[in-house]
Amino acid sequence: MFDFTQIGALLSLQWRTISNSFHDHAERRGLWVSVLLSVVWYGLWGGVAVVCATVPMLIGAQDVRQALPGVLLFVLGYWQLSPLVTLSLGISLEMRKLAFYPVSVPTLFLVECLLRLWTGLEMILVLTGVFVGLALVDRGEIGRLAAALALFVAFNMLFSAGMRNMVERIFQKRMLRETVLVLMVTLTVLPQMLVFSERFRDFSHELLRNDAVLPVWALPSSVCAAIALGQAGWFEVAVACGFVVGAGVFGYFMFRSSCRLTSASTAGEQAPRVRASKTRESWFGRLIRRISAPFPDPLGALVEKEIKYLWRSPRFRLPFFMGFTFGVIAWTPILYRMEGDIGDWMKGGAVSFVSLYAMLLLGPVLFLNRFGFDRAAARFYFWMPVTFEELLAAKNIATAAFAFFETAAVAVMCWIAGLPVGPWALFEAMAVTTIALFYLQSVGNHMSVRFPIASNPDRVSRAGQGHGLRGAVQFLLFPLSLTPVFAAFVWRFLFDSQAGFVWILLAAAILGGLIYWASFLNAAAYATNSRELFLGHLSRGEGPLAAE
Repeated sequence: MFDFTQIGALLSLQWRTISNSFHDHAERRGLWVSVLLSVVWYGLWGGVAVVCATVPMLIGAQDVRQALPGVLLFVLGYWQLSPLVTLSLGISLEMRKLAFYPVSVPTLFLVECLLRLWTGLEMILVLTGVFVGLALVDRGEIGRLAAALALFVAFNMLFSAGMRNMVERIFQKRMLRETVLVLMVTLTVLPQMLVFSERFRDFSHELLRNDAVLPVWALPSSVCAAIALGQAGWFEVAVACGFVVGAGVFGYFMFRSSCRLTSASTAGEQAPRVRASKTRESWFGRLIRRISAPFPDPLGALVEKEIKYLWRSPRFRLPFFMGFTFGVIAWTPILYRMEGDIGDWMKGGAVSFVSLYAMLLLGPVLFLNRFGFDRAAARFYFWMPVTFEELLAAKNIATAAFAFFETAAVAVMCWIAGLPVGPWALFEAMAVTTIALFYLQSVGNHMSVRFPIASNPDRVSRAGQGHGLRGAVQFLLFPLSLTPVFAAFVWRFLFDSQAGFVWILLAAAILGGLIYWASFLNAAAYATNSRELFLGHLSRGEGPLAAE
């Protein structure tokens, strides 16, 4: 049923792809940064695992046993929900390339499950720490504890494989994608909103007084915890096995369905539907024309093309919608609970803060990899009668247009949520967005021409091949580049000086404009002089495994 020689061939092909890509100096540098970030990240979770292993010996195993159902529930939620919240579904099989290879679906599904196990490595470390801690306290529980945790890991691995393929299929349909996004955001922030709700706290206290709890068999985490603690009978064991079998059936059928759809589209069996031509231009088309009208051709045409192409990309639309929905909904309950001077300060700058968060969320697609969606077609830019300065300027103008759209949408959502949104708050948010664009686009232009990575615009969770340098820039250099903007807000909070706030923003704008202009000219000159290297990066494909 499973052909392990085929799995070995896939791994060998992936290794050759990686080794060939790292002949370039920049790729080797990105590899070392990726390794460093991975060591730091998994080192932190390794520390959590060590804590889990030592706690039972410090406070006693009884307290840990009582907390075990909650720990497993946290692991379940993190394993299944964190890929959706971060828009990163982890390493996956590149089915469009594997469709040409004679590899059986069960073999591919086994590889997919192993990849899902790697994606949940953080929780594997935590569960290992829990297992070691409880096993050291009572060695007689080792067999039962190992069996329970093995069932729990198997369920999460199989269920996440099915969820991943189901989410990818859902996000391929436009209207359904936006609907699921709203539901996903609501479910993500619902626990936080309930925590800050006084009615919910009163309701939960009433349930606790009446000993109202879910039955053990309702959740796989509680069933596996009962088995691990020796509190389960044959019925609970059968339920746990049923959870695993159900997750396996769900995961396999969703994976097989995705394989068939990918094979059909690769073979050309699914031709896209051609829509009837419309005589009247849509409101969005008219809006784009108004944005591009002030610029002479070919700059105006390039701006219009960039805006339309980005808006049609699921990879861009998902973080764009999450910026003004998730950002506002997640922070509103916290802002309402904050009191005093810091509460007034946070509420007064809510539109600006959420707008900055939204731009950081859009970083991988809107700033750091602006030529990624062009892929190998970027060579046509050097054949057309346009300069690279005009091309880069068009991408920067389109980026600025979407940044202002995002800020306006954030302001509307904040107004709906009841946060203070007046003319001055809106003007302040637009000014902060403008200044932030100088710094973010300075970094983005540099990264986009020196480290471009081919990216599929139709995949909602992929920004291209994994590149540690880009990850470090997104999570470290991007926030640090906004230090002048944050300094203005800190000054206003510490000294309650609106005049100082304005003067610092003005100085930040002048400094940002100078940095942006120098970065723009440098990036354009680099891409023109190193066009072969630039196009080589964008023409490079992935192996059978794709990092997301």
